Amino acid sequence: MTFDTLQYVDAAGATQEVALALQNLADRGSAVKLVFTPASHAVSTFTITWAQPPEYGIAIPFKSRCKVYANRTSATGEPNSFSEGTILFQGRMTKLNGSASGNNVSMSMILSDLWWDLERLTMMQPWSVISDNTGDVIGYTTFTWPDLVLFQSFAGYAYDPAPVTHHITSWQQIKDIINYATGYSFGINAVQVQLAGAAEFTPRYVPFYPLRSAKCADALKTCLRPHPGVFTEVDYSTEPPTLHFRNRAAMTAVTLPYKSKLDDGTIHVATDIEALPELVPDNVCIYYKLAGELNGQPANSYTSDYYPAINLNVTGPVALGDPVGGSAAPYVKNGLPNRGLAAAVLDAGVTAVIACRPPNNLLDLDYSVDVSGPSTTITRKNVVSQALNPADYTLWEDRVSSLAPEALGGQIPDSGVGVLQLVNAGAYNAATNPKGIQIIGDDGVDYSATFAAVLPYFTNDDLYTWMRRPDNQQPIKAVKCTVKALFTYVKNTEIGAVTYKDKTKEHEHSFTILLTDAPTGKYTLKQETTQTETIPTGLAEGIYTELADLQWRVRHEIIQEAADSSSLPTLLKPGKHLVNLSGGLAAWSTMNAIVERVNIEFFRTAANRMVARQSISCGPVDHLEPGYLVQLQNMFLNRNRSGIDASQRLTGTSNNQVDLTSSPAAGASDAGTALPSSMHFVFVDADNNHTVLKMDSEGGMFHGR
Repeated sequence: MTFDTLQYVDAAGATQEVALALQNLADRGSAVKLVFTPASHAVSTFTITWAQPPEYGIAIPFKSRCKVYANRTSATGEPNSFSEGTILFQGRMTKLNGSASGNNVSMSMILSDLWWDLERLTMMQPWSVISDNTGDVIGYTTFTWPDLVLFQSFAGYAYDPAPVTHHITSWQQIKDIINYATGYSFGINAVQVQLAGAAEFTPRYVPFYPLRSAKCADALKTCLRPHPGVFTEVDYSTEPPTLHFRNRAAMTAVTLPYKSKLDDGTIHVATDIEALPELVPDNVCIYYKLAGELNGQPANSYTSDYYPAINLNVTGPVALGDPVGGSAAPYVKNGLPNRGLAAAVLDAGVTAVIACRPPNNLLDLDYSVDVSGPSTTITRKNVVSQALNPADYTLWEDRVSSLAPEALGGQIPDSGVGVLQLVNAGAYNAATNPKGIQIIGDDGVDYSATFAAVLPYFTNDDLYTWMRRPDNQQPIKAVKCTVKALFTYVKNTEIGAVTYKDKTKEHEHSFTILLTDAPTGKYTLKQETTQTETIPTGLAEGIYTELADLQWRVRHEIIQEAADSSSLPTLLKPGKHLVNLSGGLAAWSTMNAIVERVNIEFFRTAANRMVARQSISCGPVDHLEPGYLVQLQNMFLNRNRSGIDASQRLTGTSNNQVDLTSSPAAGASDAGTALPSSMHFVFVDADNNHTVLKMDSEGGMFHGR
């Protein structure tokens, strides 16, 4: 015997299967009612309604995996005794409800297909994070994050074809989403789906599309926005079900009767039909904003992709971007030039056939796309440095305030006796020249003899690790150093109204200074995006081509009976079939209207033949209407470029960061060692006259009154 059945997994994890006694077409008030609602870009459902009290219903757990079969065979019809047949549907039990009244009792169960899973599973992508930065080697690891950058490749993934400047095709991105979904979990939470081959789909490169905390279904719909002629269908006859993404050209056209009956018994019930010429664009033009540079400053540039082009006889002189519209005069609208020449430079009197952007029309699709990537940051720092001469007395006078001349507030006489004198102007060497000038870096290195070759300059400016030497573009060096030297001098010391001259021999002084190999100049850090976006090839043509066929909005209802008890009627499905009508206008017989949604009720005849009553809706799918054109525009206008930096996913860092780690400069405020203090002061009060006795640094004695 032949049965229609429901197979499910019970609470204990065991597979159960029971017969479904379908309604007889002549007796619709009893038994089981089956309604199948396939859809494109959305959840398809299968509703089973039993004419029995809800308290007697089958106990099927929420999310249980279910299959609906047709034409199964069994000798008795007892549970779990069925074989063969055709799978009508696979999905989960997502809703169970019952009703009871004085006139009616029923229990309904809704099964939802794999799109239900995809609408609930948050899509995540791997992002790079820096795990080690030792020396010049940067180590990376990855973490999974719900911020997405669609159409961007990622290290470690194998792509065919290879990415183009980190761009992958829309088909490769769809595969990534499905692979993520199928690897998400296991058991009851596993997503069971396989992806059909790419032969039914024409892939396309599109700009990066950042998306935050999106479900897998939302990510897939985003991938389909630049594909207005692509629709989805689930084949439930495979294990697991197969998800198809089909171009309009890959769908199967089916002719249905209008006001008539076909030879196979298909009966026309009702029809509403409307042409939709407003969805066919006159032209598609995409304007791209690019990042550029002018005289070292960030500047924008622009280019465009348009379809179709028009060929015009153009006479020069004309330049790139000049307005055109015919051989007689440029096309002008409201005093403003229309779209200009795409590529041409003609001298005066020269005539050529030029491919130009088409003139403005009411149904043009014009989009602007910013592919400049994250903003370029330019940081400039002026550095003033001087060649270091540690034997230069003016350097010491400037750095050690007490060694400055009296006229500048120091203690050294301006001229004559007391002028500064280095004990030894040569480089310090512990063995051969212990009284020379010593330069010790904070890094512990003695630069006394090597600074001229290694760190020849000093500066009061801050220096940064990103700076590069102008001669060889190598990172600059900067070390804070202490300069020490021995001096002899006579200083002026005032006590009361009396000035004394103190003779000093071999006293050490020192100051700190920032030494570097960076000469005076302007140092520029240009933070450029390392993963810029590229302009997709042929995107305008692809969008135009997929929208160029006239769309139809059709509601058509038919009743179809299977040929025998072991076969099925032809079930129309979105993403698989196109509809033509016979018996009406000639245009209807070739319109290839796209099936958007179908509502199918199943019955059985007295001869046990399956009957399908199909209410077929044709027209733009949800991703096309209302406002596919708005959705397509939003794909370009509402990209979350500011919130999600696409380059961070690849590099683990922001392209706009500027390293301001500095080697602090030693400024003039870094005081050197002061002149030695006077020692052994003795005050003797005799008749109110002060006599001062003072020992100098050499042990000599000066007397003064």
